[in-house]
This record gives sequence, C-alpha cells and structure tokens, in this order.
Amino acid sequence: MDQSLLRYVSRTAFKLSPFSTFTRVGVGVLSDDVQTGAIQLREGAWLLKSLTRLKKQVPAQYFAILLHDETFLSRLDIRLNDTIERVADNKYRFIRAGRWMFSEEKRGLYFQLESLINVRLEGGLIEETQKRLGQGRYTYENLITELAGDISREVSEVASTVDRLIQIGFLQLQAPWQGTEADVDDSFLAYLRSLPESELLRDLIQVYERLETLK
Repeated sequence: MDQSLLRYVSRTAFKLSPFSTFTRVGVGVLSDDVQTGAIQLREGAWLLKSLTRLKKQVPAQYFAILLHDETFLSRLDIRLNDTIERVADNKYRFIRAGRWMFSEEKRGLYFQLESLINVRLEGGLIEETQKRLGQGRYTYENLITELAGDISREVSEVASTVDRLIQIGFLQLQAPWQGTEADVDDSFLAYLRSLPESELLRDLIQVYERLETLK
C-alpha cells in the first residue's frame, strides 16, 4: 500500500502530460517519522535524460525508400525467411512479415500487411541460394556475385531473381538495427555514415543529425 501511494504521489507531482512527455522521475523514501514527512524525495543531484526519438515507423519508411538506392541496398545483410516450410517438391509455405513498401508508380509509401505465402520455386538458383545462406552471412551484393558464379549466369539476371524472392518474402533484407532496440535512430545513423556519400544519403544524415541535437 505504501508503494502504491508513493506511485500516485509521484505521478501527481511530476506527470506533466497524458503520454508522459516531459515527465520527471524521482526516487522516493518512505519513513515512519511523521514530523519530517512520511514520504520524501531523496536529496541529491538530479539528472536530465532526454528520450527524444522518431516514431519507429519513420526509419522503417526511410528504409523502404532507400532500398531503391544501390549504395544502401548492396551492403545490407540478407537471409532466408526463418518461417520457410517445404510442403512438397519445389513448393514452399512461409509467413511474409508486414512491411513498408515504396511504389515508384504511385511515388508513395504503403504498408503491406502480414500474409501467408504459398509458392512453387524450382531451379538451381533456388537451391544454391538456400545452400549459401544456410552456411553463412551474406550481404545483398556478395550473394548475387557468388550465385552468378555458381550457376554461370549474368549478374543482372541473378539480381532480378533475388529481387523477386525478396518481394515475395522468401528472402529478407536486414535493417541496420536490432529488432529489440527501443531507439533505432543511433544505429540507423551510424550505418548511413558508414556508406559512400550520395546526395540522398547526405540529406537523410542531416535530418538525423538535427534530431541528435535535440536529445
């Protein structure tokens, strides 16, 4: 009961908005001494920690747009969808996660809902792709280059097939942040800074650097 009371008192004193924006948090002390106050804030220096960040869908939307930038795309890690199930010869079933997509025709973004995919895939490229990604870590660029050598195909032809496998969800490109991160801005900015400079990337980096000044 004492702990519950302390929580209500602290929320009343420090909670400045319905969504906890600008909320202060203090360490409270419970005491049996009524004269000095049964509930007090611990004395000492207070630290200010800003949690300013973009909403998670914003970097996810930027990620969808930047997939059309060769410099950004080529260095991303790629892997097999970990829900793939082989249900028959050359027939696969898997869950394609919800994701933001950019339509060049509409010049805009839309959200593609999660869906269950059933597809028939066959050929040497499919087999080699599963074999390579099952053995180690690859970037988009490295996978295409090595697959082209394995099956003696043109790089452009292999890239077209890999892009199609990404589109249906059989292959997945990995965002430059961990899915468990509460704040992905720092990881995203670090990745953007590591890439060769381009006008598109330079503009986006400036956006994130301005955000950094607010933290």
